[in-house]
Amino acid sequence: MKKPRYDKEFKLHAVKQVLEQGKKQSQVARELDISKVSLSNWILDYKANNSEAFVGSGNTRDSEKELKAKEKRIRELEEECEILKKAMGYFAKSHK
Repeated sequence: MKKPRYDKEFKLHAVKQVLEQGKKQSQVARELDISKVSLSNWILDYKANNSEAFVGSGNTRDSEKELKAKEKRIRELEEECEILKKAMGYFAKSHK
C-alpha cells in the first residue's frame, strides 16, 4: 500500500490547529484521518524550521543549499591549495 502524501497547506492547517487553536494532537489526527506520529513530526518540523517547514521530498531548505555551496567552495579552495603546493615544489627544484 502506498503511503499518502500531503501538501504543505494541509500540513500547516493541521499544525496550526494544534499550536494556535489549542486542539489535542489526537483529536486533530482523528478529524483529518492522519496518524498521530505524522502530525507530531510535522509539529516538530514546523517548530524547528518555521518558514522553511515542509519543503517536500527531494527539495532542500535554503540554509541547506547555502551550506552545500560553502562546502563545495571549501573543496575547490583545498584543491587549488594543493595544486599551488605542488607547483611551489616543482619550481623550487628547478630553481636549484
